[in-house]
Amino acid sequence: MNPTKWSFALLTAAMLLAANMGGQPPAHFADGSDGSDRQNTRTWRPGEPLDWVRTGLIDSLIQEGFDSFNITAESPREKGYTKLVHYMRQDTMEILYVEGDLRYLCYDPLSRTNSSQSVVVGYNYYCTPYWFDGEWCFQNGQSNWYRHSHRHFHSRQNWQIEMRNAGPAPDGVDKALVFAGDSACYFLTFEGKLEESEKPALVYTLRHNSQDWQYLGRLHPSIQRLHNETLGVSLKDYWVFFYSGSAVVVRKHDLAITQRPSKVAVAQKAKRETFTVSRNKWRAVNGNTVHYNWKGRTVVEDFDEVLMDAQWNPLFVPFDLPDTTTSSEMESLLALFIALLFGGFGGTFLIQEMRTRRRKRASDAVPTDPGQPTPMLDMLMSRRGQLLSTQALDQLFNLNQIVSSETRRSRRSRMIQMINMESLARYGNAIIHRERSEVDKRIMNYRIELDETEKSA
Repeated sequence: MNPTKWSFALLTAAMLLAANMGGQPPAHFADGSDGSDRQNTRTWRPGEPLDWVRTGLIDSLIQEGFDSFNITAESPREKGYTKLVHYMRQDTMEILYVEGDLRYLCYDPLSRTNSSQSVVVGYNYYCTPYWFDGEWCFQNGQSNWYRHSHRHFHSRQNWQIEMRNAGPAPDGVDKALVFAGDSACYFLTFEGKLEESEKPALVYTLRHNSQDWQYLGRLHPSIQRLHNETLGVSLKDYWVFFYSGSAVVVRKHDLAITQRPSKVAVAQKAKRETFTVSRNKWRAVNGNTVHYNWKGRTVVEDFDEVLMDAQWNPLFVPFDLPDTTTSSEMESLLALFIALLFGGFGGTFLIQEMRTRRRKRASDAVPTDPGQPTPMLDMLMSRRGQLLSTQALDQLFNLNQIVSSETRRSRRSRMIQMINMESLARYGNAIIHRERSEVDKRIMNYRIELDETEKSA
C-alpha cells in the first residue's frame, strides 16, 4: 500500500476510534470511570456537555419559553475547554444539541432522549442551523481541519446526518457569513474584517429545494463594519449579527439591511476583551428580543425599539450596477476640470454624455426580459400603490384556508422573500413592504410598490 493510502487508513481508523470512545453508555466510560483520570481530558460522551451546564439552567430557559438559546459549557476535566449547548424551536418542533457533536440530537429536551444514530464528531462547528420541511438542517460549518460549504439534514428515516447535494460552490462561499431564511440560505462572501477588505462582498443564495447557486450582486455599500466569522442570531422578523459594539440587521420579509448601535453587542465586546472563559454564559431569543447573560447580569434588547428610526437599504446592489454616488462625484470633478480648460459648454456636454452612458450600462446590466415574471409577481405589479391587510395578502397567496396561524405566517414569510428576491433581481427594488397600522401598531399591513416615489404619488 502506498504512503497516501496508509495515511488515509490511519486517519479513518483514528476517527472511528474517537467516535467509538464517545459512543459508550451515558453514565460512564467503557472502564466504568468518569474519565477524570484519562490523559485525553477532552474526550466526551455523546451529549455529555449538557451535564457541564449549571444544574437546572437548561430546563429553566426552556420553561421561560425562549425561541432559541445557547449556553457556554466548560469541561470539569479541563479548565478553559468549552462547548456550546444549543436549543431552538419552531412551531411544534424543538431540538437540543451540542455544537461539534452530531452523535447527540434531542427532540424531547425534557426527557433528553437521543435521536441520533450518527458517529460524526465535529463538522457543524460555526454552522448555520435552520428548519426546513420538518427536518433540522445546517449550512456550512467547520470540521476539525477545514471550513466547508455543504448543507446537511438529520434524516427522520434513519436518524443519520445526510447531505443535500448542490452544484459546485462559488469561490469564497465556504468562508462566507451565512444566514438562513424559510426558503433559502444567503451568503456574504468576504474574509476577515469587512472594513479592511479590498474586494467587494458578493452576495449569493441557495434555495433549500434547489441545487443551483444564484449570484445576487454586491453587499450594499452602507454596511462598512462586519466580520465573516460572525454567527447570526435569528429573531422572529430579523437576522442580527453582533460585531464590535454594533449590530448589522437584515429584515427577513424584504432582505433590507441596516446597522445600529447595540447594548448586547457592547456587552459581548466587553466580555471578549476580558480574554476569559465564562461558564454558563448564555444568550437567548424571544420574538424580536435578545437576552444576554454574563456573570449573572442580563442585558435585554428589544430590536423593534432599536430599529424604530433605522435607515434601511437593500441587502445587495443587483447585478453589480454602478455606484451612482461615486460616479456623480467623479463626473462633477472631471467636468469642473474640463470647464476650466475648454469653458462651461464642454463640461456640461461631458456630464450629459457620461450620464447617458451610465444609464445605458445600468439598463444593460438588468435584463429587460430574463424570461417572463412569475404569475404572482406579475399580479402584484398590477396592484402597485395598494395597501393590503394581512388577510387580503393571505387571500392573494391562497393561504386563507390554512388553519394554523403559525404555518400560515411561515408560508407567507417564505413567499414574500421569494417574490421580493425576484423583484430585486428584475427591477432593483422589493415590491412588498411591511407597514404597521397607524391605528393599532400590533397590526401589520403590506404596501405594494417598487420605490418611494410610488408611495408618495
